[in-house]
Amino acid sequence: MRVLFVDDEDDIRELIEFAIMTEDDIEPTFAATGLDAIATMETQSFDVIMLDVMMPPPMAWRCCAVRGPMRIWTTRRS
Repeated sequence: MRVLFVDDEDDIRELIEFAIMTEDDIEPTFAATGLDAIATMETQSFDVIMLDVMMPPPMAWRCCAVRGPMRIWTTRRS
């Protein structure tokens, strides 16, 4: 499964990388900004995209708009 992880905090990206390093079925790609994520999505396809919704502009929702129709799950509470 190809997964794009997008987070502007280095510590979070490193934690995710460490947590999934033993998972054989995950092919991770990391992006540090929304612009990096958009550029990556233009050249690669992913089964799952995990976004930090509190990133500085362009925020995660803008990345979703560029990506096109998809299911969105969030743990953000109203």
